[in-house]
Order: sequence, then structure tokens, then C-alpha cells
Amino acid sequence: MPRPSFHAMAKRLSAFAPVADAKTRILIVGSMPSEASLLLGQYYGNPKNAFWRLIYAAFGQKYDESYEARLAFLLKRGLGLWDAAQSCEREGSLDAKIRNVEYADFEGLFLRYPGIGQLLCNGGTAFRLYQAAAQGLEERPCAQLPSSSPAAAKWRLEEKLAVWAPYLRGECFLKRAEKLE
Repeated sequence: MPRPSFHAMAKRLSAFAPVADAKTRILIVGSMPSEASLLLGQYYGNPKNAFWRLIYAAFGQKYDESYEARLAFLLKRGLGLWDAAQSCEREGSLDAKIRNVEYADFEGLFLRYPGIGQLLCNGGTAFRLYQAAAQGLEERPCAQLPSSSPAAAKWRLEEKLAVWAPYLRGECFLKRAEKLE
């Protein structure tokens, strides 16, 4: 019996709502939540993903196990979170398997939260998806940071933190798109 094609096995997935408020100045942009994250209903729910460890370490704080506390930690520091794909088809969790993307409505997000001044993309796929989603919009400074995913094994956690921390703390002011990966 022939093996089903990728498209026959891929599921249509939907991303989470944005995490942002009127104080959000920096938006962290992901690609699409992993299977583990979708099952938990949490951004970066896979414990192997370094995202939350990077966020807390950048501010010299101890990691909080409570998801609600982690979201509050972000917002208190003027950070927001959203994915560039509103929905897509994907088999498994790898970004390389993302197909048939419906992009997130960044125009609507920026109208709702006009204080967002710069974006930090969590890896190359998030950067590419954001660039496609933001075509025709007023350009906002955007940096491509090393992915927090365990699949980005060429970067050690300490190396990722050295790049992420100054951006998260608002110490780096972007003028245009930058690729740091």
C-alpha cells in the first residue's frame, strides 16, 4: 500500500492569540507553536525549548513554573508574544514542515498596540514568515535571533542568551531588519 503524501498527513493548525498590552514595546515573533505547545495551550510549552529560560535569565530572575506568571513577567517588561503564522498545515513540530500558511494580522495588531516599536524573531522561519506577513506595512525594525528551539543545536544556551539578553532588555535599538542567526 502506498504511503500517504505529506499533505494527506498534515493537519491544519491554528496559533494562539497575541500576548500584548498597551505597555508592549517589543514583540517576540515565533513561527507556529509546536505540537507540545498546542497540546498544553501554552506558548513554548515544550520543556526542551529554551525560550522561557532565555527570558528569565536575560533579567537575572528565577524561572517560574506557572504559565500565567510567565506571561505576566513578559508584559511587565514591555514584551509581547505572537506567531507569524495564524494557521498552517504541518506534520510534526519542525518549522521546515510548515506549509500553506495563513499569516497573522500584524496590521491589526499594530493598530491595537501602537507602542510596539520593534520585533524580535525567534529563528529564521519566524523571520521569513514575519517578512511575508508584513509586506506592504510600515516597516518596523526587526531582528532575527537564534532560535530557542532544541532543533537549533549549533548554538549553546549561553550563546543564545548572549544574543537575546540585550534585545530583550531594550538595550539594542534596531533601525532596520537584522539577521543574527
